[in-house]
Amino acid sequence: MLDEPKIKLRSILNGWKHYLFQNQDIEVTAKLRAISCAKCSLAVHAWYSELIDDKITDIQGMVCNGCAGAVKCPLSSKLRSKDEKCPKQLW
Repeated sequence: MLDEPKIKLRSILNGWKHYLFQNQDIEVTAKLRAISCAKCSLAVHAWYSELIDDKITDIQGMVCNGCAGAVKCPLSSKLRSKDEKCPKQLW
């Protein structure tokens, strides 16, 4: 059985895969999730905001400050990962 860090890494990598190689169904889901994230107090701009050019402009360069650990989840990948969950359980 995979431990929690490996599961989290797999989920993040899955989200980046869908960010780079976009799938229509995943993009619909990401856009719906972004509606909640764009209004959320846990969504904050990160230092790399200039590096990520997301088609979902409401969350471009933002991370989820509710993610556990020192490294926060970039919303560009988090929203596109099927296995990710909102820490506030909004999606």
